[in-house]
Amino acid sequence: MQLSMSGETIETLLYRNETPVLELKICYPQIIGPLPKRSEFRFNGFYCNQARNLNRRARTEFYHNASEESRIADEEEYGFTLHSLIRSFFVTRLDPRYCSIALDQYQYFGGTHGMTVRIGNTWDLSTGSQVPLSYFFYENIPYRKQILNCILKQIEVLKEKEEISFFENPLRKAKQYFDEKNYYLTNRSIVIFYPLYTLAPYHAGIVSFEIPFEHLNGWVKERKPTETAPYRGSFSSGFEEKLL
Repeated sequence: MQLSMSGETIETLLYRNETPVLELKICYPQIIGPLPKRSEFRFNGFYCNQARNLNRRARTEFYHNASEESRIADEEEYGFTLHSLIRSFFVTRLDPRYCSIALDQYQYFGGTHGMTVRIGNTWDLSTGSQVPLSYFFYENIPYRKQILNCILKQIEVLKEKEEISFFENPLRKAKQYFDEKNYYLTNRSIVIFYPLYTLAPYHAGIVSFEIPFEHLNGWVKERKPTETAPYRGSFSSGFEEKLL
């Protein structure tokens, strides 16, 4: 039996009277395969509980706000736009030792457009624990400096090619908004991402920088990909279309 990932979904459309006011779709990962049962329990329990809590909040707080805006729209005779809460995820690495996942949560609660927030989770499946970026580096190594240097070089290239319309002083902003929590792994690299509006306008999306392990001067503890092919599926809920 091979290690595998599935996607579970909570999906519904909530109404006020006969008017749909909130669309809800929460996709969350579940893992199965040859790994310690404690790790499987911790991983699956974490995302299941997270999905349940988000579902509960959507059906109370978010639904109440959407219903109230719909009521006001009816009274003042202007158009109401359906509110949305859509969470999706994609698996960037899955092998017997490590699993890395990016979760994207799209929310539209009125206004000109919605917002997407990305969260990166990386698990050591041998222990069933999430691990920080520092976990992959030897002690006393200035890994932040090395990673930032790689990011700054990529920004310079992107500016020259005019592939992204950065805000002013993107190099300074990249240092200012660098957050070690905003990372995930692939089989051959570390990916650092920045939230919307930190480096570039909304239409640029979530700006990410892929840094191959070999560019980090051999300081990465776990650098060689395993023989297990990486999982290449995703469980997208269509938020990309909403961002255009």
